[in-house]
Amino acid sequence: MVADFAVRPILLLVTCQDFDDNPIMSTAEILESARKLRPVERLKLIDALMDSLDEPDPVIEAAWALEAQDRLAAYQRGELPAAPIEELFAKLREQ
Repeated sequence: MVADFAVRPILLLVTCQDFDDNPIMSTAEILESARKLRPVERLKLIDALMDSLDEPDPVIEAAWALEAQDRLAAYQRGELPAAPIEELFAKLREQ
C-alpha cells in the first residue's frame, strides 16, 4: 500500500529569505516556479521539502535507542515475550 502523502498532491509553501530577513522570493513566486517543473522534478522537490521537515531530534533519538536496548535486554533475559511476525500481520489484517 502506498502512503497517502505519496499519492495526493502536496503543496508545500515556503519562503526563501536572505540574511536581512527580506524575502528573496515570495511563496507565490516559488509555487509558480515549481509548477513549471516536469512532474518528476516536482515530486523530487516535494520529497526534498518533506525530508527537510523530518529532521530527527537527537534527544528523542537517544531515548528511543536506550528503549530499544532495554527491550532487547529484557527479551534476552526471557522477560519479554516474542511472537512470529506472521502472527502480527495476521492480527493486523483481521482489524
